[in-house]
Amino acid sequence: MPSPVRSRSIARVACVCVVLFAATAAYADATLVVIGGESTTLRRVYEQDGEIWIGARELLEALGFQVTWNASSEKLIGHGNDRSVLLTPGIEHVVAGAKTRRLAHAPRFVGGELCVPVEFVERALPQILGTQAHLEAVHPSPIAVAPTFAATVSVLKKIVVDAGHGGHDAGATSPEGIKEKDINLGVALKRRELLERNTQIDVVLTRDGDYFIPLAGRTQIGNRSEADLFLSIHSNGSVNRAATGLETYFLAYEATDRQAARLAAEENRVVSLEENSPFAAFTEGDDLAAMLRDMVNADNMRASEHLAAAVQRRIVEYMHLPNRGVKQAPFFVLVGSKNPAILVEVGFASNPVEARRLAEEQTQWVLAEALFQAIMYYDETLAESRAGERP
Repeated sequence: MPSPVRSRSIARVACVCVVLFAATAAYADATLVVIGGESTTLRRVYEQDGEIWIGARELLEALGFQVTWNASSEKLIGHGNDRSVLLTPGIEHVVAGAKTRRLAHAPRFVGGELCVPVEFVERALPQILGTQAHLEAVHPSPIAVAPTFAATVSVLKKIVVDAGHGGHDAGATSPEGIKEKDINLGVALKRRELLERNTQIDVVLTRDGDYFIPLAGRTQIGNRSEADLFLSIHSNGSVNRAATGLETYFLAYEATDRQAARLAAEENRVVSLEENSPFAAFTEGDDLAAMLRDMVNADNMRASEHLAAAVQRRIVEYMHLPNRGVKQAPFFVLVGSKNPAILVEVGFASNPVEARRLAEEQTQWVLAEALFQAIMYYDETLAESRAGERP
């Protein structure tokens, strides 16, 4: 007989799956019928601005293509059977080998992923690929503004959500001027709305507007409020504008690799904008390592790694971006938290295509939903762990 915790978990998953059908991602919404081939169920079909949009990656894979995203050329590329298809966000022309077809509506990001209009299936495929196909039983999912979930929380009572940077600290900036601080705040506000609308969790924001909060002050907010966990939202930056992907960090005095160490050092430079920062005397090297050895609690670090793994898994599932993994690094913003604390990089603000995507309201809702699901999963595992410890 299932335990009460397990039964509650199963019920929660069932409820969440039902409402997800009407939220950001659609499931079993259309059938792709290829003349002379097999029919395939497409699970990512959306309605936006009165138009039907099909997830480009899923569609091309259903047609037998191997699909990759080329960040440097900003194109989704499908390869298969000596054929190739190139799709570019915002560009109406679809290229297949030496053939080009102009669409009435350019591919765009919808529901957090690159999509093509229905006309791509019904009009472009015959001309550029010689493939006759059409869609049947099309029931698109309208893009939700704020999805509602049936969720039961067993352990978590209060969470701190930290929108990284703010005020005179813009963070990473795209070539078009999209600022990391704005992306971070957008995701944080939407995440608070989802949690407060669907759970009894009390959400504390370190900032709810465009103003600056010192690094040490952010974790102090969490400690003073006696929060159960601390989650800092950031958007990555790199001199390589093609850099892309998602990664989540927890605090440790040794970085996973050089890239993680560089990122932590870049984020930690914010102390130069602060007055009387407790971190001012520590930069890099032995002094920093010694300080962190004294402050990093082993049990808290393990719990933070567990939380980071839950978050990383969900945002990769939802965002369809490269998985850069769970890593550790000496981030000042995580230092001093008495409870599990992580920093999540939701994408690269320095990548022009990724920045435009992250700046969209719908993408921020997708990220907020992914973080919501991660918190639900983390709460579930905490409940099961505590149930197992009881005599």
